[in-house]
Amino acid sequence: MPEIVEHISLVIGVLGVTVILWSVLLGVLRLVRLEWVSLGGRDTLVENEDLRHHLRLHARDGGHLHRQVSLDATTMRGGRKLRLFCREEQMTDRFSLKGRIALVTGASRGLGLAMAEALADHGARVVLNGRDPETLRSAAAKITNAEFAAFDVGDAKAGPAAIADIVNRHGKLDILINNAGIQHRRPLTEWEDGDFERILAANLTSCFRLAREAARVMVPRGHGRIINTGSIAGILARPTIHGYVAAKAGLHGLTRSMAAEIGRHGVTVNAVAPGFFATELNQALLADKEFTAWVERRTPAGRWAKPEEIGGAVIFLASDAASYVNGHVLSVDGGLSVSL
Repeated sequence: MPEIVEHISLVIGVLGVTVILWSVLLGVLRLVRLEWVSLGGRDTLVENEDLRHHLRLHARDGGHLHRQVSLDATTMRGGRKLRLFCREEQMTDRFSLKGRIALVTGASRGLGLAMAEALADHGARVVLNGRDPETLRSAAAKITNAEFAAFDVGDAKAGPAAIADIVNRHGKLDILINNAGIQHRRPLTEWEDGDFERILAANLTSCFRLAREAARVMVPRGHGRIINTGSIAGILARPTIHGYVAAKAGLHGLTRSMAAEIGRHGVTVNAVAPGFFATELNQALLADKEFTAWVERRTPAGRWAKPEEIGGAVIFLASDAASYVNGHVLSVDGGLSVSL
């Protein structure tokens, strides 16, 4: 008899603990939002700080699609029950560039290389451009899913031929980044006509030519992204770089005029306007302590930018996330162009 009483007490105790645990579970479901995420075939239970009355189940499909199932805990009359509301929906990763073909000019180093790396990291097949085949080969070897095309953007025939070759091999061109450019610093009275024309040809005319050829491919397909590398020098002038300032200001204007014309065909045209970036081309300026101190004082961010910091702006403008952004010049300058 004592054994029976002991067993009954044990059962009652187990039931009591079960009820308590069930009550705690319902409370947690009401107060805490959890996410069950599948990443690379490995499931991980993640607690989210945001308090909600539901759970969410996410499953990643090839980096693009997510399946979401919401589970809501409710209290029903006649007893506490857990009711599950399941909703399946597909959410596109709008920043993914998987399957896109991109051409980046001036991509053997500096900002162009940083842009190419960012595009590749987000799934694009990237064609790096520059004039030196060996330098390009070395740069492309460091990037997954990259190739290179050596040509001078100032050559009126080489650029269009390169775009035609890309389309012939890949069947399309989704993204063009006009980044190649040159600089020339001289006091105004020492500038020659040839200097000015050379800077305009490299920094403006070549961009027009490649954008025109890209548009001839993109417009019939109803989709494309053209991104021009402008400059804060196209917004705020500096002495001695007259051709560069004129070219970049012109490029900002060209960005707007092209956007106004081909935006209705699903092709957006935008520009990024970098501030002071610590690239190889700026080594002389970086070594100038007085100039570096001026940059740090003048820029609200208080420092030079790292090359990789241009990547986020380019990915945004190249992706579906920016499908309604057209004709915009996006300053990436630490706040320099909006402060006195």
